[in-house]
Amino acid sequence: MISQPSDDCISDLINVMAGMEEMGLIKSIFYLDDEVGCLDIFESCFGDEYHVRTASTLAEARRMLLERPADIIISDQLMPEISGREFLSEVARAYPSSYRVMLTGSMTVGEFIPEISSGIVHLFVAKPWEARHMRQVLERASLHDALHRIEDQGNDNIARSPSIRA
Repeated sequence: MISQPSDDCISDLINVMAGMEEMGLIKSIFYLDDEVGCLDIFESCFGDEYHVRTASTLAEARRMLLERPADIIISDQLMPEISGREFLSEVARAYPSSYRVMLTGSMTVGEFIPEISSGIVHLFVAKPWEARHMRQVLERASLHDALHRIEDQGNDNIARSPSIRA
């Protein structure tokens, strides 16, 4: 007979995962979509690999991101309270280092050229998405984050190095 883990064990695991996330070992993902079924599928597909948080309303999304920002932020384009375009614009201003992904089932990438060129949206994914393709998107986002961290470390090292004077 397999026993269920204790509440203390689960709490310890959550704390360990939070520490790993803070060290950059596990990427955090935030996903806003008014279709709760899509959120559930996403969480079941990627919850073991990433720290996944989801919201189905704008108020919930804003509150959750304020409490704890995320490395990767995904938003559906068509929602009742706000468009994904508007939401990711807010996110880009508040959390500029986040990697932002737009999900869309009805619009073409050409309609979002201003958001792409300004860096508001990094990548578009068609709905319905396939787990294999979404995994590639998340890996790309993680690589993007790692490259920026390396770049930032290099800039910090240059800033700390003594100036060469003629």
